[in-house]
Amino acid sequence: FPVTIHHLRFLSNEGGYLGKKLNLAGANEDEEALISMYAHQLGDLFTQIAASSGGNDEETTRLFNQTWPLNLRFFESRLIQNGRNGFLIGNKYSWADLFLSQLIENIPLSRIGLLDNYPQVKRLNLNVRSLSQIRKWINTRPVTDA
Repeated sequence: FPVTIHHLRFLSNEGGYLGKKLNLAGANEDEEALISMYAHQLGDLFTQIAASSGGNDEETTRLFNQTWPLNLRFFESRLIQNGRNGFLIGNKYSWADLFLSQLIENIPLSRIGLLDNYPQVKRLNLNVRSLSQIRKWINTRPVTDA
């Protein structure tokens, strides 16, 4: 399922609402605020990903040499700060964890080594992808043209 700008814009705008409905918005107001902050950063990252998708070599180089590493370092540090328990906030998944995993899933295979220096981020992504409902969707989703 290729994620389009429409999908991620919806997630960025509506994630807080859906996060609350699906119990993915944090255990209290402090967690909710952090989740929102992380989601906004991920929305900014997505905007930069979209800007580089037009085939501009300079934008693509900047994305993979500067933007992704900067964001991966930030999220790696947050995962470590949260106790290396595999979650960005608290002790369970949030919609920010799902958002980060979805963005990572769109890194081209030729660049996937980018995650090698960020073991906590890599772990979060693998853990999200192994959640039964997400794994089921990945295995049964319709095949579409990229």
